[in-house]
Amino acid sequence: MREITSPANPLIIDLVKIRDDPKRRRRLNQILIEGVKLIEDIRALMPLLKVFSTKEKWLEAFAAEESYLISDAVLKKITATDNPEGVVALVPMPSIPLPEKITRLLVLDRLQDPGNVGVLMRSAFALSWDAVFFLSGTADPFNDKAVRAAKGATFRLPMVKGDFSKLQEIMSEHHLQLLAADMHGEPLAQGNVPDSHIALALGNEGAGLSKEMVDSALKVSIPMREGAESLNVASSGAILMYELSGRA
Repeated sequence: MREITSPANPLIIDLVKIRDDPKRRRRLNQILIEGVKLIEDIRALMPLLKVFSTKEKWLEAFAAEESYLISDAVLKKITATDNPEGVVALVPMPSIPLPEKITRLLVLDRLQDPGNVGVLMRSAFALSWDAVFFLSGTADPFNDKAVRAAKGATFRLPMVKGDFSKLQEIMSEHHLQLLAADMHGEPLAQGNVPDSHIALALGNEGAGLSKEMVDSALKVSIPMREGAESLNVASSGAILMYELSGRA
């Protein structure tokens, strides 16, 4: 066990870079995770490379290749949360290949809020969707906010990034029908949405779906009472995935 008291320590500076820079995360193939429950969950899936904590009991509980007892100032430097639990771990970036058979694919089209990305991944995993496709311009799923919001789904759900042509290749290979969430689309309650294999596309929080996505998809919507405001993308995505899980 080693001790670090200064936020200016080179190792701490490097951790902050990993937290904030997606290119550095991918180059090193490492990400930061925070919190007792998440670390306890993930250590059953992969090794903990380094653990940093203000309390010796967590360093003893989460045996890692390297353990560091840190000061409160160092913890504040590493974490991006207002009230950190006091333990952070550096782990390998998960890489889960796409399954041989895909029947339900979630497609995220340029979503900007990492929190929304994480919540949708959590919902997709909980509802047994097979994988998530991230179109170029979507927030990084390994962003620390996305990882916290995903509640472990980041380490269990197959993910792939690419452009629209890559998405078309996957849909063609697995015979998927592209559906696009649109408030003016076909209401799911009418039962006219196909029950064949599906890829559900959710668009940017402000701009919505890209034109090529809208032009290629069957637009679907959630029936809502008159006068109700549209739901945010995380809420509408969860509802649509739930409804389509019973149809696909």
